[in-house]
Amino acid sequence: MSETVSENEDEAGRVTYDLTTDIPENTFNKAVLLVWNPETTEYYNPLSIANAAGTYSGVYIHDKSDGLYYIKVRANSNKRDEYVEELVELTEGMMYRFYYTVDTLEEKEVVLTKPVLVAFGYRK
Repeated sequence: MSETVSENEDEAGRVTYDLTTDIPENTFNKAVLLVWNPETTEYYNPLSIANAAGTYSGVYIHDKSDGLYYIKVRANSNKRDEYVEELVELTEGMMYRFYYTVDTLEEKEVVLTKPVLVAFGYRK
């Protein structure tokens, strides 16, 4: 039995993550994009919840202090969460556009592109 997370590159040059499980009682049911503070170990409200394959995007306004945060994608399951994460520097009051694509969202496998955050201005 195993659970794995692997990083790949598809034909279009996109970085993708493949999260899989062979544990019979563990099944994935959604992918959640969120911000995690490594100093306080606090998760903030999800930026996006994917329940099916597709492209997800939106705007995130960082209302916490400046600093390093993890942007995580968690493949939620009934037993364990598998996740990928990237450390990013976020600025208080900055607005960020985010987007990612979920290519596969099945009970035993989730394949998605690396989430992208692009700063585009300050909240007034």
